[in-house]
Amino acid sequence: MLEPTKQAASDGASARGDAVSASAFLTKAAGQSFYNGRNPREPARLRARVQRERAGDIFAKFDFEKQLEKLDTENFLYLLTQRFAEVDIRLSGIRGIP
Repeated sequence: MLEPTKQAASDGASARGDAVSASAFLTKAAGQSFYNGRNPREPARLRARVQRERAGDIFAKFDFEKQLEKLDTENFLYLLTQRFAEVDIRLSGIRGIP
């Protein structure tokens, strides 16, 4: 969840009785068409499905496929991919995490 709304969203979601109403609340509390974070009321299987749907919604909202085509046309896609490959995503690479 986004930091400014994290506590209120978390408290409100915990008070909801089921996963569906908690998800709707979290989305509204985030002030976005999506929220990131874990809904404590969602079973793992439902959470995975919801996260896949949210990812698809985000890709559609930002027209991800068109953006990739544009990057490729302007010869930036390879450069961008190369830069992502250079990023250390191991947790040990993050300051403050042992």
